Formats: sequence, structure tokens, C-alpha cells
Amino acid sequence: MRLLLLGLFLALAVILACGGSTASTSESIATLTPTETPTEAAGDVEITDRVETALALASEGNWLEAWEFYALSFRESCPRETFAAQATSGMNLFRSFVELPADARLEFRLMNVTVNGNTALVSTQIFH
Repeated sequence: MRLLLLGLFLALAVILACGGSTASTSESIATLTPTETPTEAAGDVEITDRVETALALASEGNWLEAWEFYALSFRESCPRETFAAQATSGMNLFRSFVELPADARLEFRLMNVTVNGNTALVSTQIFH
């Protein structure tokens, strides 16, 4: 429970530091382009592949590239460098809170993807 609450806090901290809304992180990682609808997209496999790619980048600590997978509205309100700095800082805080070494690898794993309009709602877990 402590890890879940910390994860939610860290996600909220990154979003608010970038001037976004509290709904952006969980809803925006696999946003479809405005002209696509879930039935016009290549399907759940493509969306899941995009999410897994973004999570692999996050697992590698490559926040600059992971930023590309967020919704345009989020990217417009949160510059790439700001996002990367805040995400790195948040993950370092997470490691400290759970008493992991600063260089411990964190792995983000996909639990579920649900399409809601033009947005894929993503549920993940963090492992170490």
C-alpha cells in the first residue's frame, strides 16, 4: 500500500510540476492522433505496443524519449527537459523512500490498457 500511495504521489508531483492537470499521466501515454478513433486505429495491439515501448523507455530511465508518448496537450504544458528532470527526481525520491540504491533499476510493467475516446488509459506497476 505504501508503494502504491508513493507512486500516485510521484505521478501527481511530476504532472503538477509541469503545470498539467491531475488526470494527464494515467490517461495520456498512448493518446491516438485526433483523426483516429479506436476503430480506425490499427487496434489494441498497436496501442499496447506503443504503451510497452513508452514503459520500456521509462524503465531505462530514458525520460526524454518517453515524453514523446504523452498527449500533445501534456507535452505543450510540460517541456521535454522539465519532464525528464522531474521524472528523474521523482524516481530518485521513490528509490530513497523504498530504501533502494540510487542506481537500482526500476521496471515499469503494463497491467491494463483501456481505450476511452482518443485516449488510452494505462495502468502500470513498478518493480525493482
